[in-house]
Amino acid sequence: MLEATRGSNFDVKQGVEVFSLSQSRGSWAAGLREGDVIIEVNRRQIADLEAFNAATSANAEGSSGSLTALTIIRDGRRMLLFLP
Repeated sequence: MLEATRGSNFDVKQGVEVFSLSQSRGSWAAGLREGDVIIEVNRRQIADLEAFNAATSANAEGSSGSLTALTIIRDGRRMLLFLP
């Protein structure tokens, strides 16, 4: 489950925070964890849940087998993850 976040304890002003995640999903295997804040999808800034849904839908309509690049903030550090 994702939820829009505004100003949490690690000074992130926009993005979506991961609140729950199944360990059986590909996103878990790619390194995404609860508490991560997604700030970019394929280098597009994510301001809120609506922007996240639009960005991931656009990627799903792209070519089969493509990766999705997520820029996240975890423990105050910026990280880049690639999801199948």
